[in-house]
Amino acid sequence: MDTPTSTATVPTNNRVTASILEGLPFDVIEDICAAVDRVSRVTLLNLALASPTFYAAAIHTALRQYNKSICWKMDRVIPLAASNDNAKNETPNHYQVRRWPELDPGDFIAALRHHVGSPNQDPRMLDLECCYLVLPRRSLNWMCSPTTVNFERYNRLPVVRIPLEQVRHYAMLHSSLNQNAVAVPFPPFLHSLNVETLLVPGEVWHTLPRTLKSLRIVANRSEHAPNLQAMLASHFPPALCHLTLDVASLSDQNLASVFDTLPETIESLNVGPSVFDPHWEYPNKNAVVLAERLLSLPRLTTLQHRAWDMRHFQALLQALHARQYEPTLKSLHTLKLVLLQPPERDVVIDCLRLESPVILESLNVGLDLREGSDVDSDVFDEFIVSLIAVLPTGTKEMHVRFPEWTPSWANALAKKLHPGLHELALYGGSFGSSLFPFDTMHFPGSLRSISLCTNDDALMFMVVPQQLCVPDTLQCLDLSNNGLSTADLAGLLPRGWPPGLLTLRLDGNKMNQFPRQLPPNLRELSLRYCFLLREDEDQEEWAASLPDSLRMLDLSECGGLSGRFAHGLVDWAQSLPEKDALSVDVFAEGCDLCEDIPPPFDNYIFEWFEAFPFRISY
Repeated sequence: MDTPTSTATVPTNNRVTASILEGLPFDVIEDICAAVDRVSRVTLLNLALASPTFYAAAIHTALRQYNKSICWKMDRVIPLAASNDNAKNETPNHYQVRRWPELDPGDFIAALRHHVGSPNQDPRMLDLECCYLVLPRRSLNWMCSPTTVNFERYNRLPVVRIPLEQVRHYAMLHSSLNQNAVAVPFPPFLHSLNVETLLVPGEVWHTLPRTLKSLRIVANRSEHAPNLQAMLASHFPPALCHLTLDVASLSDQNLASVFDTLPETIESLNVGPSVFDPHWEYPNKNAVVLAERLLSLPRLTTLQHRAWDMRHFQALLQALHARQYEPTLKSLHTLKLVLLQPPERDVVIDCLRLESPVILESLNVGLDLREGSDVDSDVFDEFIVSLIAVLPTGTKEMHVRFPEWTPSWANALAKKLHPGLHELALYGGSFGSSLFPFDTMHFPGSLRSISLCTNDDALMFMVVPQQLCVPDTLQCLDLSNNGLSTADLAGLLPRGWPPGLLTLRLDGNKMNQFPRQLPPNLRELSLRYCFLLREDEDQEEWAASLPDSLRMLDLSECGGLSGRFAHGLVDWAQSLPEKDALSVDVFAEGCDLCEDIPPPFDNYIFEWFEAFPFRISY
């Protein structure tokens, strides 16, 4: 007799499955939760309630911001409560006056089992064995002992204990420090480490975990130098693949020593201060050493250096050229450089020669001038043209930033563009120009993204520019901060927008009308800081006729738009299917769209399903 379908069962061994899951590192469990979250938030919450093993990971996944890497951040270092009243009475005075930080669900904390005395206390006296994840309270009466710890000045905080041995990704941030600069050890089996403070004393900082594959250090103050030098003086972990040194506190000689000891396992290297300090020691030695090491780092494919001495640019080009023809070395795929103006520019012009071009997938290069530079314009023009001629060729991406642009420089760069190039970004500086320099360029037909931008209205025009010859297949166009008027846009694109455009950014321009006849498949439109748009008399009609495909509209800081605009926006949103309307994001900080719109549900986002059925950020 056939077995009824309703009684058929599939044998399972939940105990064995649970045992396997409980043995996984916490971040692996969190990866599983993240995958579940991408499918369904309801499924994630059911998973949290069904399994103690998944509870903390699921809660953290639900709390953390989207598109953020999973990483344990030591947000707080605080002492556990004393074990008895006498010990509490012995608490140093600085704890009685200290401002205790707020702890929110999703915070990571490290709990010290001993009070911290003086700044000179032996770090070995500190007992740090676990991280803790702060959980939301289910109710005032919910006190589950395995997930509740009585921290000083906190009333039995619900947390989950995570052994350091299970932590693979870890960040020590500025907020991790308490007033006494407590030294806390690194988890022993880390894969990635992000250190943004080096004020903590103690030898515990001077030994990196041998399992480390990715290391990022930020240290841009002089007091960081001793600990930074001590840490980097030790041997690098043998499996280190990715190294980021966001530093300005190291001397040129010390940075050269770091390059000299890089392990052969390095695949990506990112070095230099985030913002170059003109008072920083002018780099020289470190560029020489790194150019030489490029021929002995076989796995290196990504190099970023934000303060490269132009006097050694030729040496870099020669090393990159040699890598292309050495079978034991991987060719560099991505190069990002900030070139520093040399003291003697004429000497550099003479040495900028290359027999054959260097080929990369992605090139990002910028030129920074020394303060007080006063160079003859003809000499400077010759220098830039010579520099462009020897730049590596990016086959997929090219980003180039000069202090200013001229038509001759743009035309010289046009000759360097690879016929298969996908993304091109050209950034200007702050010196100003009366001519739009890119309207005579011939862009490759393969381009999918073009950015022609400045940060300081450097490309304002005296006359309407000529036609901008962009391919019809273009998907992303960024013309931000060029001082473009409505007439300028019409002159640049007399045939209208490229029909396949998906993203259009016109931030910081001077149009007094909203862009008309938008592409039918446009998904993102950004008009930030376009103050004159409020002069458009057809705001409501424009808003009501937005493409159905639009999913992001940014009107931040556009000034007071009329109430008619808000009504048009509502009409457009209500014409969309509910699922599509709920996926639209409108950013309207500083716009005062309409007084009739109810206040935000919180300070950032609200959803008004009846009249405003999409997310709007004020």
